[in-house]
Amino acid sequence: TLTLAVMPKLMEYGVPMLVETSSSGKITTSGNPWIFRISPTSEMEAKAFASMAKKMGIKKADFLSTNNDFGLGAAKEFSAMLKGQGVEVGTMETMDPKATDFSAQLAKIKASGSDTLFVTTAVEQITLILKQAKEQQLKARIITTGGSNSPDQLIQQAGDAANGSFHLVFFTPWFPEAVKNPDVARKFVAEWNARKYPVGGLTEGFRGWDGINTIVAAIKAAGKAEPQAIQKALWNVKVKGINGDIAFIKQGPAGKESAQNVPSVYVVKIVNGKVAKN
Repeated sequence: TLTLAVMPKLMEYGVPMLVETSSSGKITTSGNPWIFRISPTSEMEAKAFASMAKKMGIKKADFLSTNNDFGLGAAKEFSAMLKGQGVEVGTMETMDPKATDFSAQLAKIKASGSDTLFVTTAVEQITLILKQAKEQQLKARIITTGGSNSPDQLIQQAGDAANGSFHLVFFTPWFPEAVKNPDVARKFVAEWNARKYPVGGLTEGFRGWDGINTIVAAIKAAGKAEPQAIQKALWNVKVKGINGDIAFIKQGPAGKESAQNVPSVYVVKIVNGKVAKN
């Protein structure tokens, strides 16, 4: 939502922007050639999860999403992917980004009788949803999307209520050997821990590392701090990122394409207060 809001100014001033978090498909399909995104779109995330959905044997799914482009976009893409697999989609509930009471939505979801609940929002609301779902004895497994869920924070803040929940993440600091560039991942995690940064920030902090290194590579290739030169250079960068190799493909209308990287997506589960491989 915030990224979409500033995009017209990029066009007005002719300045490239590297996007390392936002997931709305509109960002790279609206015809803004100054956009370079390294995080996955909701569509990419849903497609990556498709094979995992089959393995989990999901039969009926409900959705609880924050009422903005982030949440609504994820619900749209994941529900479409599931329907394509023959999965029944039940209730699709939304919530205000600042809400703290989800009892009404969870009551409807419980009555739906689904086996899976997809949740898309920030870690603060996920914490409350996990706690309130446990209070209501919700039997559906909970899967969070969007990569901004910080499982370590959920363990600290939600306690036992986090056990059994699944989370889509774009970096697995608990298992650096699982990513495409484990040497880069191990170095990043070691430096993060050496500086005594909060462990829960690793699943967000890596985005900044990948983003800044991509920008640095483009500036070096451009040879000058000129927006058009950096824009041109970004199209040709090849960076060994924590989330995999960073390079851009074209998305959007011909002649006004935005740039999109194709990053990795992983699923982890919280078991007995620890993050485990799914």
